[in-house]
Order: sequence, then C-alpha cells, then structure tokens
Amino acid sequence: MNELLKTLSKDLCQLLDVADEYNVLITVGTDDNTKTFKAHTVILRSRSAYFRYALSGDWARKDHIVFNKPNISPEAFEVILKYIYGATINLSAIGMLTLLEILIASDEFCLAELTSFITNHLFARHKQWMRENFILVHKIAFLHEAFKKLQEFCLKTIQIQPDVVFKANDFAKIDINLLTSLLERSNLFMPEIEIWDALIKWGMFNTSPPLEPDYETWPGESFENLQETLHRFIPLINFTTISSSDFYHKILPFQRVLPTELFDDLLKFHLAPHVNPSHPILRSPKRNQQIQSIFINHIHAAWIMSQIDKDINKSIVSRVLNPSKAIRNTHGPSFGDGDLWVKVTAHFTNNATLPSFCRQKSYDKKIADFEQFYVEDFEVFQIIKKSTVIYL
Repeated sequence: MNELLKTLSKDLCQLLDVADEYNVLITVGTDDNTKTFKAHTVILRSRSAYFRYALSGDWARKDHIVFNKPNISPEAFEVILKYIYGATINLSAIGMLTLLEILIASDEFCLAELTSFITNHLFARHKQWMRENFILVHKIAFLHEAFKKLQEFCLKTIQIQPDVVFKANDFAKIDINLLTSLLERSNLFMPEIEIWDALIKWGMFNTSPPLEPDYETWPGESFENLQETLHRFIPLINFTTISSSDFYHKILPFQRVLPTELFDDLLKFHLAPHVNPSHPILRSPKRNQQIQSIFINHIHAAWIMSQIDKDINKSIVSRVLNPSKAIRNTHGPSFGDGDLWVKVTAHFTNNATLPSFCRQKSYDKKIADFEQFYVEDFEVFQIIKKSTVIYL
C-alpha cells in the first residue's frame, strides 16, 4: 500500500512540472524575489480549506485565476505547493527561518496536519535553536491561535527558565511589555549583573538611533538617549546584589544612565558597606538569587515558585482514607499503600536504584497520571524552633 501511495504522490507532483491544463496562477514574494506558480483548482480545493473558499463561486468559472501572495516567499510556497500535491515534505533539508515561514503559511492555508507535523519536528530536532532564538519563536507563537504547543513552550520557559530569554541571541528584539514583566518577577533566579548586561544591550539596540557597542567613544548625547530608553527599567534592577567588582567594571561606565541620587548612594554602598542605602530603589529588594541547597539550582527553584504561584483551584487535594496508613516507614518518603512511594536505594545500603510508585490505594484521589518513576535525589528538611534548616 505504501508503494502505491508513493507512486500516486510522485504522479501528482509531476503535474507541477508539466503543468498541463492548469487554471490558477499564484504569484508569491516581493520586489526582486517573486515567482509565479501554475496550479489546478481541483487539487487546491480538495486539499486546502483556504483554497476551497477562495476558489469558490465566480472564481471557479474563470478560465484562469490569478492570485498574489506577497507575504510568502517563493522558497516557502514551493514546499507548501509540493506538499499539497504530493503530501510529502523533507523538513531536514529546509533552513530554520524558511521552516518557520512554512509553519505560518500552513496555518494560513488551513493545512492542520502539516502544522502539527512541523511543530512536532521543531520540538524533536530544534528545541535548542528555539531557546537561542526565543524572541522570534515567542512572537510567532502568539500571533497564531493554532500554535498552542509553541505557546505552552514559551510560557513554560518564561515561568521556569527566564534566564533562557535573557540569553537568547535575539534578546534585543524582545517586546517592551514582556521585558517589563520579566524584570518584575520575584523568581528571576540569575545573577543580577547578567540581567544588567542584557538590559544594556537591549537599550543600545532600541535607542534611536541604535548605539555602537564601543561606549567609550560615545558623545554625551548617546548616554542621554540611552537613559531615556532605560529609565523605566532602572527601578527593577536589584543593584545591591551586584558585587563591587562588577559595579566598577559594568555599572560605573554607565553612571550617566542612572539618576544622580541613585548613583551617589550606590557608590556610597560599595565604598562604605556599613552605611545603609537611603535611595528607595536600593532599599526595596526585588529578588533573592541566593539558593542555599546542594540539590536544587535556579531552574528547580523557579519551577517550585511557579507551582506556588499557580491557581490553587487546579491543585489536587487527596485526603487519606485510612489515617493509620497516611505516612509509611519504607525505603524513603512514602504515603499510603503506594499512593506516593519515593525510593532511592534499597534500604539505603547499596546503589541499586528502585522504582518509585504513585498508585491510588489509601487516599481518595490519584495525584498523577503515571504509576512508576525514578528519583535521582531528594532533600529532607527538619524544622527546629529558633534554629536553622538542617540538611539530612
């Protein structure tokens, strides 16, 4: 059957090369990069809801129909047209920017299967590229309602790994509202000086006219323009967590970007640490980057914070049916007769990793969709009155 389908696909694609009895001309692209493709209404209408509507009525009774699609490049449309005719596409041979353009076009032409196929390919093969070009992916994802999976990826990244956004190659193109939202987060677990560096680069790119990286050659007017660009973000920077060394090398060169009173107080903060800062911006801490744990990093901390911030109505409250089995003494933290059994090693006497379980038995609700999982490490806290946390 597969061989028959391959033959059918090949024969239909030959219609594009021979173009016998075509009745549609589709011109795509702009300026010097344009191309006209010949096509057939019967195939276009049978494969695409977009063309089924566009080629109905009076359009269908004309000898030749002419379409102009300047928003699609010839390279992208050629791939789309071959998919419409032959239901085949070689994604590995397509550059990333063209692939995203094809994704957008597949949504416009109502090719849901192609949209899903490309999206799955992006997550399977190009997830790192999407992180490195996060701003572009974010923009595309939220301009198209159909790109739910991309939207979820962007929201999860912002929530759990916001540092990925700041380190993206195209960070300078981030929307001002999204940037403001990120800087206002209390769980932005990354060195504040890295946030400052990214903000300066963003400011250089978005100042009119854009500023050159070599700030040592800037005239005074350039610093004034940069100050105008960044003034709304300065109160969102946690300057007191920046080291004196970073202050000297990375803040001091841009002192004219900061309000005079703020810079004077910041200078006093580093030269006389025993003097408490008086400026409101320095007296109101924004974030706490200190993660005092040997097991979790900033990504884990951000995930925990994201769970705390979620709507509690979406949480699962599972009440114990038999109080005597609420907490069990087994190989690790365990609840019920398997409702949540966390095991690391057999009685902690060897290195054999055991499967952990989540099977609803002693509690009234199941708390996860899976029954078996493995735990690499877990952290136990003992809370003692008027004391510190002890790691066991």
